[in-house]
Amino acid sequence: MHPEYRILKYLWVLILIPHFSQAQTLSVTDKYFKIDASGDDPLYTTYAATISRSRLYGDKGYKMDYYTDCEPLNYSSDNSGRMFAVWMVNKLAIMNIGQFFQKPIVTASFPDMAILEYQPFPGIKVQETFFVYSSTMAMVQMIIKNVTAKQHLIDLYPVLELGNDSLAVIDFVRQQYTFITHHFESKK
Repeated sequence: MHPEYRILKYLWVLILIPHFSQAQTLSVTDKYFKIDASGDDPLYTTYAATISRSRLYGDKGYKMDYYTDCEPLNYSSDNSGRMFAVWMVNKLAIMNIGQFFQKPIVTASFPDMAILEYQPFPGIKVQETFFVYSSTMAMVQMIIKNVTAKQHLIDLYPVLELGNDSLAVIDFVRQQYTFITHHFESKK
């Protein structure tokens, strides 16, 4: 792949059958790494790739907004735009954090990743992991579990807002649920 291409990847793992689970959620076992940060105690941090996985000295980081009720749960960067998902549960659109049944709680936060848990709809539990792998790749993984006896129809719509940036979507690889994008970065 050409070095100028950037990959923004959403991995969707859906479990829609009640009380049935094959996906494995992430678990932080060291109690010193566990936090329970709700929207009332926001984390003001930037998520960026570690030096060993970075191509640029001053790598640009991502800001995570999990606390603004009138905004979607999103990850934004000056150079990569803003990414988030719009939920459709039983034909009910859920976009902003204020519409969630249980608002996001950050259970772990590291310099290059964050783990959150929330319920956009009653009985639909989500563990979301945001991970900045390198200068060219940031990923969001969602593990969705229905903990009720009722079946739900869930549609997720990944959104990539570009703003005034030069980032352009070139292709979408359906098999991998991956956007292939291009961004111009000057040598300066």
